[in-house]
Parts: sequence; C-alpha cells; structure tokens
Amino acid sequence: MASVPPGTIRSYNVQMQNESPFAFTVLNLTNTITNLLLGAVAIMAFIYANLLMSSPKSFVVSQHIYLCVFGYIILMVQGIHSMNINTGWARAFSCNNKRTVHYALQVIGSILGIAGCLRMVSLRWL
Repeated sequence: MASVPPGTIRSYNVQMQNESPFAFTVLNLTNTITNLLLGAVAIMAFIYANLLMSSPKSFVVSQHIYLCVFGYIILMVQGIHSMNINTGWARAFSCNNKRTVHYALQVIGSILGIAGCLRMVSLRWL
C-alpha cells in the first residue's frame, strides 16, 4: 500500500459491490420521495409567504420565510444528501468533492437561515 503524507484524508470509493438491486431501488425511491416532500413543503411555504405581502410587518415575515426555507430546508438538506452514495446528482463527485460541496451548502444554508431568524428578531425590535 502506498504511503500517505500525514494530515491527508484517504478517499475510498464507498460504492457497495454486493448491494442487491432491490436495496438500491428502495434507497433511490426513498431519496426521491424525500426530495419530493421537501419540495412540496418549500413550495407551500413560498405560496404562504406570497399571500402575506399586505403590510410592512408581514413583508418582514415573508422575508423570514424565504430566507429560512431556502437556507434550512433546501440548501442544508441537499448538503446532507450530498454525502449520501445514492443521491443522483452527487454520484459523479469524489469523496473529497462531496465533502467540499457538503461544507459549502451547509455554510451558505446556515448563513441564510440565521439571516432569516435575525430578520424576524428585528421585527420584535420595531
């Protein structure tokens, strides 16, 4: 086995060779249903946010909804899914690239979610 410099992380291809087609289908189906339900929740939240645009205070609430849903529900969940070996869009990435995408989506999602929470807190101070 080749020696690895200290501090580097060895990347292994985690794809299972003996995985049954049934298990692969069930995992892909579960992943698809999860994404569909998350999309439905996000769309319903965006529709509700658009219905609230009648007063300045409700505009702040709708900004809170947009920022938190996009940050927490869309970006952070996709960041978690990026590490899954059965996620379709992340299969082409190596383990190190998946980790980079994971960190980027988690950080951007956290920033948007915290900004949405702070926007709602600012409503309390008005």
